[in-house]
Amino acid sequence: MQPYIERSKTAHPNRSKIQTVYAMASDVDQENQSFYIHEYWSGLSSASLAKADSLKPYTQHYITSITLDSLLSKHALPKERLLFKIDVEGHEEKVMKGMLHSIERCPRMLGFIEFDSKYLAKSGTDADAFLTFLEQRFNVYIYINNQELVRFGRISLTKLQALFKKQNIHTDIILASNDVDIPKIYSQLTLLE
Repeated sequence: MQPYIERSKTAHPNRSKIQTVYAMASDVDQENQSFYIHEYWSGLSSASLAKADSLKPYTQHYITSITLDSLLSKHALPKERLLFKIDVEGHEEKVMKGMLHSIERCPRMLGFIEFDSKYLAKSGTDADAFLTFLEQRFNVYIYINNQELVRFGRISLTKLQALFKKQNIHTDIILASNDVDIPKIYSQLTLLE
């Protein structure tokens, strides 16, 4: 994958400002972490592999894991604005726990994460505990479509299942620290209990 990323970086107009780190974001800084690469589609590669997935064309690799805290430790976060996007096929909780110190230090954060209840279960993440973890640190908005966000008084997997009218939930979540206003680009913001 490294050659493809470097090729994309070379073509980017801001390439001189892009720092590439080849490691797996997680909740620990550690060598030799398992990572499973899907042979045909990189979007299915994951740090977690369920038994059912073992029949699919995956190759296990051992790579270094890092925390986002270790990457951001050199920055004056109290004076910065931080925008992040996390889409790691069910490994989101570990990535978020690996940036706890940064979350506490940076008053202006806006993040986008993927929430997929099947992928979270596959990685051993309790979806309700993860939602509570997010809600304790951010204002949590559920992305419905291009024009609508929903914010619950208290979020849970059951409430998301009722909102989307299905058992397995796959959606994007917007996380905003208290000092960040969600831009007024959404025509509708719904508050639900």
